[in-house]
Amino acid sequence: MFDQITDGQIHDFFRRQSKRRIPDEYWAYDSTSISSYSQGLAQVRYGHNKEYDPSAELNLLVVYGGQSGLPFYYRQLSGSIPDVKTVINLLDDLEVLGIDKAKLVIDRGFYSKVNIDALLGQHLKLLIGIQTVFQLVRTNLLDHMEELQQFQNYDDNSGVSGITVMTEWAYEQVRPYKKDTLQIKRRVYLHLYFNSDRHAEDVRQLDKRLGKLYHELQAGKHIEAHAKDYAKFFEVKTTPKRVRQVLPKMMSSNRLSSSAGIGCCSPTRR
Repeated sequence: MFDQITDGQIHDFFRRQSKRRIPDEYWAYDSTSISSYSQGLAQVRYGHNKEYDPSAELNLLVVYGGQSGLPFYYRQLSGSIPDVKTVINLLDDLEVLGIDKAKLVIDRGFYSKVNIDALLGQHLKLLIGIQTVFQLVRTNLLDHMEELQQFQNYDDNSGVSGITVMTEWAYEQVRPYKKDTLQIKRRVYLHLYFNSDRHAEDVRQLDKRLGKLYHELQAGKHIEAHAKDYAKFFEVKTTPKRVRQVLPKMMSSNRLSSSAGIGCCSPTRR
């Protein structure tokens, strides 16, 4: 059957299906890698395998309706193409189908400075999850934690508090034609979330863990697997009279970071 379908007919099918999906549902996009030993397929390349399989591969990209679960677009891609380039190629293809002004909602596994810079360079609207370990998040989280926990920012339906703050992204763009790197500040919006129930449980588990580490140090019973945690949370001193002192380090930022989720970034189109 596929041998009898022309590229033009496939393109027309994609266009018709996408227009049926536009009014009623969001679209989900995913890709998967297919390992291959083929020597005759040009798209089989060594590249960015998500399963860490050392074999060469090709990637299959699919877009489908989030409510119907029905696919309306697919494309085979070289295994050497990075994720951010795949997304940009997808948006170009959708524009050919008559679909533009797409807004991206991306999970945090896609997050990296290179990826965000590439998407911002295309002036795309996007929302992406970010881990709280990144400095951009930690700084804003600590600065706005008091506001975040105010009652007016609490949502009854989700049981989570949330606020949005405007901040700046250190955008970089390599310009081969000028042989330099453009560095400017781009305005983005950081969406901060706080779950008080999860926070209380995280603090309880952390205190329990710290208590165990403290007693190990006090008793001089060092466990090699806990060495990094000893150094992270405690300072051990010995007095002239050979008295062991175990002193806790400041841990407020650690407590906060363990209980927050983050979403970013909504750039403004220039």
